[in-house]
Amino acid sequence: MLNNMKNKEVNNEAFRRIKQLKRVLSVTLSVVLTGTMIHSAVPVLVSRAEGEAHTHSWTYAASGASITATCTGECDASYNEVGITVTVNAEDSAYSGSGKTANITGYPGVAVAELAEEPTTITYYAATEASSTVTSGEPLESAPVDVGHYVAVMTWGGEVAKDAFSITKANQAQPAAPTSAGATLNSITLEALAGGEYKCGEGGWQDSTVFSGLTPDTEYTFYQRLKGDDNHNASPASEGTTIRTTAHTHSFAYTADGNTITAKCTADCTVESYHTSGITITLNASNSTYNGEAVTASVTGYPGAAVTGLAAAPASITYYNATEAGSTTADGEALGTAPKDVGNYVAKITWGGQEASKAFSITPKAATITAKAQTITYGTTISTGVSEVEANGFVEGDDIFSVTLTPSTANVTTEGTITPSDAVIKRSSTDITANYTITYTPGNLTITAETMEVIASGYTGTYDSTAHGITVTAPEGATIKYGTAEDACISESNITYTNVGTYTVYYEVTKANYATETGSGTVTISQKALTITANGQSITHGGSISSLVGDVTVTGLAGEDVLDSITLTPSTANVTASGTITPSDAVIKNGGNTVTDNYNITYNTGNLTITAASMEVSATGFNGTYDGSAHGITVTGPEGSTVS
Repeated sequence: MLNNMKNKEVNNEAFRRIKQLKRVLSVTLSVVLTGTMIHSAVPVLVSRAEGEAHTHSWTYAASGASITATCTGECDASYNEVGITVTVNAEDSAYSGSGKTANITGYPGVAVAELAEEPTTITYYAATEASSTVTSGEPLESAPVDVGHYVAVMTWGGEVAKDAFSITKANQAQPAAPTSAGATLNSITLEALAGGEYKCGEGGWQDSTVFSGLTPDTEYTFYQRLKGDDNHNASPASEGTTIRTTAHTHSFAYTADGNTITAKCTADCTVESYHTSGITITLNASNSTYNGEAVTASVTGYPGAAVTGLAAAPASITYYNATEAGSTTADGEALGTAPKDVGNYVAKITWGGQEASKAFSITPKAATITAKAQTITYGTTISTGVSEVEANGFVEGDDIFSVTLTPSTANVTTEGTITPSDAVIKRSSTDITANYTITYTPGNLTITAETMEVIASGYTGTYDSTAHGITVTAPEGATIKYGTAEDACISESNITYTNVGTYTVYYEVTKANYATETGSGTVTISQKALTITANGQSITHGGSISSLVGDVTVTGLAGEDVLDSITLTPSTANVTASGTITPSDAVIKNGGNTVTDNYNITYNTGNLTITAASMEVSATGFNGTYDGSAHGITVTGPEGSTVS
């Protein structure tokens, strides 16, 4: 900057001192010249004494809409680091009828040595698409005016920068509401709007101001707007204007045929079809399935626009029960409202003094009632409330009032069924069961076994020659089996014991529909006290005591038990008056069975008397002649006896 200023008259002492420095500085100078402040933010080269000059070398690089020049030799610091960036700027805008120009910014406000001249020419091209800098065709002669997509192109330092921009359609102001230029029976003409287009009601837009094919004596609403073109959007539609076609009168005759009534024009018939085919209205009613809603008939064919002289549309439709399906013969008085329940019906209308009828039916709705699965204990009953079923297919508000639930069995099972039937369906308090065809689906029934009260008691007693077992008390109809092992209860007869001992008897009690009960009891039989007393005996010495069972007295034998044998032992064999007989080794039998061990025997002795026995002694005298020898008697006694 100082180089550019060195031809100027600057008398500032500070400035002159800076020029004489032999170093490079980047500064901003504020120079007061003839009373005016001059401010420059341009880098200033202060490296040579006054009068010395230098040059720059520049390279240029384009990026999008910008080109940056960077100093490569004899460079001021900022030129080397930052460079100088020049940008072509173009903005999107709406069509205005004038050319849309771009501008160039960033070129230094003061001259910079060797820097390419400031670009002043911008060339414009059509773009291939919005926001694209790809050009299409030859350059434009001037800045673009019309709607489209464009590219502004700048060249500087041999490089090219481009900026894309678009011109969009301009909006147009809303025009005033249209006005009528005239009306006939069947047409309406509007006043023309320069550049405008028109529509009737919700119809499409048209260029013509004439709308034909309209209905006499009928109001129509019209709108207008400014048409769109290449550079303009269509304007908002105006407010609507209501215009009525002119009216005329007719005379009609009416004829009924089933569910239709036809009115034909007989006088003043400006519409040909009114005279030839006439105007036919139809009473429509369709068969349906019950859904809880009223089934209504409808009337179609009545003109949407008023026709002078034509009877007003039927004000109401009357409903009756029909005598049978498909019949239009009413059964009874008129119903108060459209029917909703299953049945055969007829709808009737009156128009122009004629009556049309249409038969229709409401058929039952299919529904399903499924019993819920239940598990009960044998001997109890299933739950039968409506909460024990699931309903499908019923209209909201129609409820199951009651239902019958029948179990397939009362016995224990895992595959039983509960069958629903005879459901009553109500809406509020009204029975509407007939509105449904109900399919009943069984649910599973499981009946578990009931527990039995079984009481078992053992036996404890003294041997009595009678068989004893445990006592098991079970419900009537139960089967009791006995065994000597826990898992071997196969005997239907009680297992009993007669002899002394301790025995365990197992039992198993079964009964249909009841849980099997098992257990055991103990039979304990202790010895019976028995006394055997030897009967007293008296014998003669040398004789033997009697050892028969009758020679003892037995106390305590049970039942049919008898003493089968006994051992009797005398205390001595000599003559005595106080000897004893001791019983022992008794054998007791019952029939052929020895049952001695069943007794705790006490043996009592009996008295024994042994009297002296008489001896056979013979005595022989001597009768002889004296012979000088001694002679005596001869006594002969038993062996071992002593004779004195």
